[in-house]
Amino acid sequence: MPRKGENIYKRKDGRWEGRVRQEDALPGKRKFVSVYGKTYREVKEKMERAKVGQLPGGKGFPDIEEAVGVWLDDREGYWKPTTYAAYRQAAEKYIVPYLGPVKINRIDNQAMENFAAALMDGQESVLSSNYQSYICAIVVRVLAHTKKKFGLRMTVPENPVTKCKKHPVALPGEHAMSMLENYLVADCGRDVSLGILVAFYTGIRIGDDHVIIRLKLDKPSKYAGLS
Repeated sequence: MPRKGENIYKRKDGRWEGRVRQEDALPGKRKFVSVYGKTYREVKEKMERAKVGQLPGGKGFPDIEEAVGVWLDDREGYWKPTTYAAYRQAAEKYIVPYLGPVKINRIDNQAMENFAAALMDGQESVLSSNYQSYICAIVVRVLAHTKKKFGLRMTVPENPVTKCKKHPVALPGEHAMSMLENYLVADCGRDVSLGILVAFYTGIRIGDDHVIIRLKLDKPSKYAGLS
């Protein structure tokens, strides 16, 4: 719960978060900038500086943690909930722990190289090169967004990790697909088979959970088990 009238919260990860309203928000919409800290007092001080224009877009440069908060707040309305959750998870798990207190104007190509190298060390499981590239791409997008939003004079570095090209996928033939279809139809009483069969006919992907599927059968057929 926030302290009354202060808009400061204790997060589940142990940190404190404060939300400062921006005066240049669009009419009819409430727009906030989030600031973070290890203690309540630290967040309160950052909020006071933000209110008088010292963060971000004032004379100083925000740090990565603050810039990430601005980026997530500004872009949330343009993403699906699953996309927002994925970006936030990557930021909180990898970006903020490594780069959180670093000022954004100090993030150059060498700093990005060091960050990419750090992602490969000290992890419980090895991150794929594509996921490392994905995390670094988020940093680049955060820097570019903050630079543009506040008119900052800084150079946005490049992504140091190149994605691996995917090998061509060998698609199953018509006979194999027909065998799979027949098996799923016969076994559609199980949730797993039914789920695969729905994906088989509709092409929905993970993240399309907002789609409501209605199967209407006008005549009895071998698909009657799906009704």
